Amino acid sequence: LHLSIRRQRQMCIRDRPCIANCKLDEDDVCTGCKRTIKEITNWSNYSTQQKQNILTRLEQQKLDTHSS
Repeated sequence: LHLSIRRQRQMCIRDRPCIANCKLDEDDVCTGCKRTIKEITNWSNYSTQQKQNILTRLEQQKLDTHSS
């Protein structure tokens, strides 16, 4: 999945993909935003590219979930 550059920039402008529904599952993945605990705790230290990669993965997971 390749998001448009404009869409990627819009997504990275946001502070974080948190949706304020925080709860970790047994694999330490947030059931709200779907980030791992490592991604959550390191978010502010990630480069724009790292954030884009995570956001792209999350978007793809959302599409995969909706198409199944």
